[in-house]
Amino acid sequence: MARAAVLFVTLLSCLAATQGTLTLKQILNDSRFTAYVNQLLTTTCTASLPALSTAVDNCQNLVDIVVDVAGGSKTAPTTCDPACASSLSALPETCSTSLKTIFTTTDATVGPLASTFFANSSSPSPSESPSDAPEPSYAPEPSTKPSPPSVPTLARAVPQAGLDVVPGFEEERASGEIDRRLGEAASSGGAEGVAKLVDAEGGGFSEANVARAFRAFAETLKPGADFTAVSKHPGFQVLIDMVLSGMSRYPTATLAQVIYDCGRLGVSEDMLLDEVARHLMDKIPDMAPPELVSLASGYAGVAHSPSILLFQAISERLREEGAGLEAELKTAANEAFAELGYTDLKPF
Repeated sequence: MARAAVLFVTLLSCLAATQGTLTLKQILNDSRFTAYVNQLLTTTCTASLPALSTAVDNCQNLVDIVVDVAGGSKTAPTTCDPACASSLSALPETCSTSLKTIFTTTDATVGPLASTFFANSSSPSPSESPSDAPEPSYAPEPSTKPSPPSVPTLARAVPQAGLDVVPGFEEERASGEIDRRLGEAASSGGAEGVAKLVDAEGGGFSEANVARAFRAFAETLKPGADFTAVSKHPGFQVLIDMVLSGMSRYPTATLAQVIYDCGRLGVSEDMLLDEVARHLMDKIPDMAPPELVSLASGYAGVAHSPSILLFQAISERLREEGAGLEAELKTAANEAFAELGYTDLKPF
């Protein structure tokens, strides 16, 4: 994976044209674009280098959005001239979709501007040429959001009749009941008992229940036990599908716990492991050290590395927090990196 990333960067550097404000070579070495590049490396765009290079060179307004926002601006040019629109339309559909998703979801300020830009790219005027394209239009400065109405404290909000009438309380109570039953299934029925419960009632699980189910499976393992048969059970596959289909709703700590438990179970489900890594890549700087160590340990448990970039980011984040971390966490982190062959990246 490291070799592929180096090759990708080298090829992009060779393909980058010089007429743009920023070439791809410059973008790849610009910290303002790190979150975007890291995600781009995991997409099918790496198979369309010439078309991607042309698109970036012709779409400097898209580049300028990131640059302007990084400089503190809340507005940026969102016009997409015909040359850019043509370059974007020449990209393979999967690459085009990935590019749009990355730019519209990675940063809260960049996202709306990028959405306007891509909307403008969908219907360029056939009579326009790059030389007579209109002056850049600017997205309006966002209006100040009104202050949210004051919310009464729980003590004042709950009527004397009881908690049952509080919105969401029934769902929370049901979720807690499911967690309790998962624990009982793990104790009395083993992995097969947990799998049957998930198979029968998984459709009503919350994100927390899904994570608890993974943990319940892990709790059933005995030393030397083989989890292969149970991991193929429909109930366990249901859990994997629920994480994949609803990943955006899962807190980072929950996803880290899921990967950690997969490592404990020895479950090497590549799609789950890779998609979670892709989803968390730009969230690493905001994740707590225990989450990061759980994530690294989980991948080490199944000897699977989705990307060296992921572990570089984890290592850098842990080093930032190093002084205040417990010795146990530091040891676990170093062991995980060593088991994956990333000795040079060990954070401590």
